[in-house]
Amino acid sequence: MVERQTNDPLNYLGVRASTPPNLIQEKRAPQNSDLSGPDGPFVLGDFWLHTTVGQLYFFAAPQSGTPTWQAVLSSAATERGQATLVAGKIQVIDLLIQSTDHIFLSRGELNGSAALGELGFIITAGDSFVINAYDPTTPASLIVADVSDVSFHILRSI
Repeated sequence: MVERQTNDPLNYLGVRASTPPNLIQEKRAPQNSDLSGPDGPFVLGDFWLHTTVGQLYFFAAPQSGTPTWQAVLSSAATERGQATLVAGKIQVIDLLIQSTDHIFLSRGELNGSAALGELGFIITAGDSFVINAYDPTTPASLIVADVSDVSFHILRSI
């Protein structure tokens, strides 16, 4: 796309390529109201680096259709981690966790578990989240014999 500041044909600013994506570096996190920068409107896939804390965001279009900034890296210690279930559950302390965050779980070592449950989580915003191994036949119950390792990755929304 040709970039011009005015309709004057002599005011040619070059071509704004969609790849590679633009990288914006600021001493703050982006807001969803940040729709354009010094080079014009942000395009899907652009990156924003919060230089003070080292957190990276990307401009994406979720299912709602409205483009938003999504966190892809965080300075939070619990952004990624591993925990071992004790009697089918484990609480992970994370003071930055919010109810809008997404947690992806995967099972690691089985540690001699006599049975395995279906992994799920419950978030207590601003405090922690609990990983549970639910009984597939009775979803309100836990499989207490599940003592496997669980890896988690938190995708934070802003």
